[in-house]
Amino acid sequence: MKVTEPISIGTNNEGKKIFIKRPCKKFADIAAYQEAFAAEATQGMGWAHPNLLNYISLQKDEQGWYITFEYTPAAPPQQSIVRWCVTN
Repeated sequence: MKVTEPISIGTNNEGKKIFIKRPCKKFADIAAYQEAFAAEATQGMGWAHPNLLNYISLQKDEQGWYITFEYTPAAPPQQSIVRWCVTN
């Protein structure tokens, strides 16, 4: 899956839309950031709340780690964080 944006929309193996979140490139080489990114996914997969996106999985490919979320047609998750990562 070739996804390089911090937040994007993709499809899973079943053809369903999903959100894909990759680490912010600015911090991707910092070990503490990598640990926090993995911890977010691990903890998020245990949450069940109607106002939160469902975390699906933490995966790794040739581009690095990424988190998959249930798709919803609303605005992408953490939109303000993505904007900050891209502009700083």
